[in-house]
Amino acid sequence: MLNYTETDRVDLMAIVQLLLHGRSATSVDSLLELEALKTLTRARRTVVNTQTLTIKNLRLYMTIFSMSF
Repeated sequence: MLNYTETDRVDLMAIVQLLLHGRSATSVDSLLELEALKTLTRARRTVVNTQTLTIKNLRLYMTIFSMSF
């Protein structure tokens, strides 16, 4: 459980002030890094899904093959 402290209130007010005054612009570099991370995550998900499907198919074929004998 997170504890609420006075520092949290001060930090929150500082963030709100930055947002209100338009000083919270994100850098282009961090946006590019975010896109690269999204691409990497999607690629990893595709690999994991492919591996899972391959394992399922192998188990299915092994079961069918063992039943035929």
